[in-house]
Amino acid sequence: MPDPVLVLHVEDDERLAANVAALLRAQGYEALTAGDGAAALAQLAHARRSDVLIIDVNLPGDMDGADVAQEACRLLGRLILARGRR
Repeated sequence: MPDPVLVLHVEDDERLAANVAALLRAQGYEALTAGDGAAALAQLAHARRSDVLIIDVNLPGDMDGADVAQEACRLLGRLILARGRR
């Protein structure tokens, strides 16, 4: 049986991150969360893989979502960007 898809959700709203992680896990995904760009990149650097990234654009700290996406691309060698709006 293949490993479940690993999703890293980068979100500073802890309640939202917890809800998304619970929904993902209920659908059979492996879900990790990070509250800021530095934590996300640390997880990417040490993870065995990351299949999907969901990145909040407006993150606290020195890195916004675009910075995280750019560095994730460097670490992973590929990245597909999609943007949604309410």
